[in-house]
Amino acid sequence: MAASLKGLVLGGLLGGGISAFWWIPAVKEYGLVSGVTPFLLEDHFPFIKQLLLPFWGYGASLPGPYDGMSFQIGIVNLLAVLATVGIIIIKRKSFEKYKSILIVALLGFIVSTLLMNIRTLPIWRLLPIYQFVQFPWRLLFLTTFFSAALAGFVVEVFPKKLGTWVGVAVVGLSLTLTWGYFRPSAIFHKPDDFYLSRMFATASEQGERKGPTQDYLNWSEDYLLLGPGVTKANHLFPAKIVGEENVKVISVEKLSQIHYKAEVEADFPGKVTFYSLYFPGWFAKVDGRNTQIIQGMPYGQAEIIVPGGKHSVEFYWAETPFRKAADYISLAAIIVTLALFIRWKRPKNATA
Repeated sequence: MAASLKGLVLGGLLGGGISAFWWIPAVKEYGLVSGVTPFLLEDHFPFIKQLLLPFWGYGASLPGPYDGMSFQIGIVNLLAVLATVGIIIIKRKSFEKYKSILIVALLGFIVSTLLMNIRTLPIWRLLPIYQFVQFPWRLLFLTTFFSAALAGFVVEVFPKKLGTWVGVAVVGLSLTLTWGYFRPSAIFHKPDDFYLSRMFATASEQGERKGPTQDYLNWSEDYLLLGPGVTKANHLFPAKIVGEENVKVISVEKLSQIHYKAEVEADFPGKVTFYSLYFPGWFAKVDGRNTQIIQGMPYGQAEIIVPGGKHSVEFYWAETPFRKAADYISLAAIIVTLALFIRWKRPKNATA
């Protein structure tokens, strides 16, 4: 019992560590993007029948019961939960043996299922960032995780030979009932320009455009949120790097998509603007020395101050020290996981 719970906790910690490169910066940098979303949480609670009845679709999540996508918990998952409850009632000794892990898994499944019901909206509203979640049905990943743990219990509680056949039945039933889902709704062959015209103001397969496309101007920032107070530009800027009146930009060199270099000359200290949306990760140098970037408004552009005289200016993108630290945490978790796996696979009588 203790070993099972220990393994579950260790697995959760290692999983969190491996994914740290993403979630740690996401939590820290949450306040750097606007929390405004067109998807209101209260419009996307699944109905009870949508959680229970098998359905598969390729549409979107919509207000009401007519969503085009599936919110089913899964027949095998539900059977695993019911079988666990039945085994606990019939064989109480089994519950005592796996008490800790069963309590965690059953409570986790029940709570995550209840939180997908609209009646729990007052609880959601207690969270300061509840609208940022957008879709309560995201908690299906928890019901899947906890029901999988319960399915493992169902297999484990039977004698070894019979448990093997139960495990085969669980896997076979899971594949049989979902086999029809392993197919695309349609196959699309869209050129690169379809995406370039929406995500980039001037980029195209043929080179730089002279102006933004209508697709770019109409494209919503639903998933790539802008910073607080930042407005999406509906026009092109005169150049990638521009100086104010007293700063002359002599030349601009594009070293890569994320690295620009310019030669500037200032009559006296003045501002140089780099027209790219600023976010931590953009760095600037003046004559090879790091300098502070200020986020300009209303377009969120990067701005620096250069002293009087002739200078070499650089703008480039790189990992921030904080993100590098998160990367190292993920790397360490991967190494620990591999080491534990090798140790587990090594025969007990193996010598060093």
